[in-house]
Amino acid sequence: MDKIDAAIVSLYRDRMALCEEVGEWKKERGNAVFDPVRENEKLDCVEALLPDAFLKKGIREIYLELMRQSRLRQYQIIGGDVLPDFGFEMIDDIKRSGVTACYQGIPGAYSEEALSSFFDNVSVVRAKTFRETCERLKTGEADYAVLPIENSTAGTVTQVPDLLSEYSLVIVGEYVLPIRHVLASIESSNDFNIGTINTVFSHPQALMQCEKYLSAHGWRQISLENTAVAAAKVAADNDNALAAICSPFAAKIYGLKVLDENISDNADNSTRFAIVSRIKEFRSQAHKISISFEVPHESGSLYRLLSHLIYNDLNMTKIESRPIKGENWQYSFLVDFEGNLNDRPVIDALKGLESESRKFQILGNY
Repeated sequence: MDKIDAAIVSLYRDRMALCEEVGEWKKERGNAVFDPVRENEKLDCVEALLPDAFLKKGIREIYLELMRQSRLRQYQIIGGDVLPDFGFEMIDDIKRSGVTACYQGIPGAYSEEALSSFFDNVSVVRAKTFRETCERLKTGEADYAVLPIENSTAGTVTQVPDLLSEYSLVIVGEYVLPIRHVLASIESSNDFNIGTINTVFSHPQALMQCEKYLSAHGWRQISLENTAVAAAKVAADNDNALAAICSPFAAKIYGLKVLDENISDNADNSTRFAIVSRIKEFRSQAHKISISFEVPHESGSLYRLLSHLIYNDLNMTKIESRPIKGENWQYSFLVDFEGNLNDRPVIDALKGLESESRKFQILGNY
């Protein structure tokens, strides 16, 4: 067994050396690294050399791995010292003053709080929906948009990554805002006198994030498009049977009294806001990359793509799937990993991912 293993190692070394020569040959001629037709022909050929069904499957898996490693090495060779053009421009930093920034919602929204925390002395544009926010950014009415992309309790705001892809927008920064939900009602209410309340308004995610608190009281829950909208409605209706789950900031803006504080199920509840631009740019000190791509619906396809991160020693921090519209049971994937678009391992990984996936897109480096 040891002799056979030593022979396998030696042959593996020889095969990889030949693959490097093939990489140089492809580099000189401008040929693509990935040739699925040729690889499938090779897989069928080696399978045919073995009679047993188990061994056929085994040798196919071995050669799939050998070919994957060959491609990884050839991407490095072909990359050389020439950086591929992903269409991004490096900048020193994001302009945080003297620009126009857009958010979804009305005054008092958590998005406004994130915007005012990230930017300083900017013109503010408001939009009714996430889509309208993206449209205002795409048309140039705003330089940047602030969009909630993930909550530590409720997860990803799924509409936002889809809109970034649709409008070809990129994430250039992020801001993590601690979310402090409070129960607020009209000023006539007494401190902690919540016995008259029968209905609570808020954004669906805010209601979800306070599920235990709400279930304990048994109130009727009504979803609205924004926590600030909920605060504004309670103030306008002037009925102490109604309450809003909102931020202390929104409660103050609309003259509501805070009846109960820290009502989130998770005391460490926070929301990650994406700072979005229509211009493909990234900071020189950016350290996180977000990408999206589709994979063929076949065994091992996702693993083979993610191996570009593994073999380039890149740390993946997040992955999730999204259904592809119009294609039942087909999925695209959103992946976050650590790195900068100027890093050689990042470039090699992205080149492989771009070449071997469908609808590959860099959502941002920030």
